Amino acid sequence: MKKRGKITLKDARKFITQIIKAVEYMHQNQIIHRDLKLANIFLDDNMQIKVGDFGEATKLEFDDEKKISVCGTLNYLAPEIVSGPFGHSYEVDFWAIGVISFAMLFGKSPFQSKDETETLERIKQCKYEFPNVAVPSEAKDFIKRILVSDPKERMNIQQMLEHPFLQKS
Repeated sequence: MKKRGKITLKDARKFITQIIKAVEYMHQNQIIHRDLKLANIFLDDNMQIKVGDFGEATKLEFDDEKKISVCGTLNYLAPEIVSGPFGHSYEVDFWAIGVISFAMLFGKSPFQSKDETETLERIKQCKYEFPNVAVPSEAKDFIKRILVSDPKERMNIQQMLEHPFLQKS
């Protein structure tokens, strides 16, 4: 992203799909990454995604377990991490996929501001706007269905993979 700036729609679909599948693998092994962000996504020589930096990752003992620790990177934090001691689970990685998708397609983070407190407030309120950039409506719908305040209402892995945005070639 730093070298190329915005990436093509075709590449974005390919990379987002690969990230989702990597997260699916982690979650099948009861691991929540908790710090998914562009800086922790790498490309190998074959343009295949590799997820790195598992320093904030955690392993769940059972599927309904909630973690309470505050961790991650500001612009990628899910509302349930920012809002308090109610705990979080796999859905924080779903949220991060939404933020990463937004950044790939629009070249910036959806919640970023000059002030950390304002960024946190935007995340809590799920307040963002799509820049005036030519991006298909399916892509915007994909992001809207992930960047949802209530973790139970976010698309899950299977719903993301089946979404019309990722089905186009």
